Amino acid sequence: RVFLIDNLGYRWEELSHYGRIEKVDLSNYGLWCVPRNGSVSVSVVLHSSGLAGAELVHIENIENIVSRGGMVHTILPSPDFGLGELARRAGSSVSEVENYPWWIQSAESTEMASEIQSRKPGIASSQVVDEISKVDPDVIMTQTVVILQGAMAALILSKPHVWSIQEFADRDHGLYARLEPKEMGLLVSSLSNIVLTNSVAVRKHFFPQDEELAKVLYPRPKIRADTVRPSRLGKRWTLGVVGNLQVGKGHADAIKAISELSKEDIIVDLICVGHGSKSDLERLNELVTELNVAGQVSFLGHLPDRSLIYEKFDAVAVTSRNEAFGRVPFEATEFG
Repeated sequence: RVFLIDNLGYRWEELSHYGRIEKVDLSNYGLWCVPRNGSVSVSVVLHSSGLAGAELVHIENIENIVSRGGMVHTILPSPDFGLGELARRAGSSVSEVENYPWWIQSAESTEMASEIQSRKPGIASSQVVDEISKVDPDVIMTQTVVILQGAMAALILSKPHVWSIQEFADRDHGLYARLEPKEMGLLVSSLSNIVLTNSVAVRKHFFPQDEELAKVLYPRPKIRADTVRPSRLGKRWTLGVVGNLQVGKGHADAIKAISELSKEDIIVDLICVGHGSKSDLERLNELVTELNVAGQVSFLGHLPDRSLIYEKFDAVAVTSRNEAFGRVPFEATEFG
């Protein structure tokens, strides 16, 4: 199989899709040739262009597929918060399309849940279908349970569909769905040739009646630390929590813990790394003020270089209530 690689646009298309090669200006293109036997091209539809767990798994998947002679095309909702650049560096072409709605939404209360239930979000995206049509991949993949656009594109284009579920949705992110988890599992299965989950716990959550409907494919988090971990001897002891600042990640417990230690004259600094909404930051800062630990707690926001995160800590705490698959313990252990 022969692919044209657009060196300026970081995109690829299979040569057979162009028709006559004379029609193509080859000055900005390279050719990429892979054995036909066993090769695969895949368009992957994501729900977010941030850099949370599911998105990092996608980057690792790109590297694995490309290393085996496959071709990856990533579809991101705009705006891009950094994932596009990482995907291109890993070897994927990238299409950024207009943001599309989730079919599973955030619900802070019963009233909001009722309001959401009355909405009818668009479950198909013409832009997603158009971008996939240009690439004409062998397979379409959805990298989350919260969107239907990938599955709908596969139906419209008569392509095989792989659905990779990376979250509980309700237990870990407080999201509201119109269906019970087992009903969602049946829907996902009916729209897919293969269903993957990132842990046994997630598989049991969505497929309690028949776990054979999904296969477990564990992520393999990797930290590429280029330097030896710096010595922190003589510095005040620092605890780190890595993850979005939403309630389910349990940052409040870590803040309360260092407050309790302070009462015993054990001073520990807490560094929180991860995106946070305005309301989450306000909630946690109010707690910091209330417990009088403002000088010990820092919120650094998102740091794209994972190796630079862990060099700041003496130890890492995972305070999440539920994790579909917790990357942080693996990353922290590998970093030492």
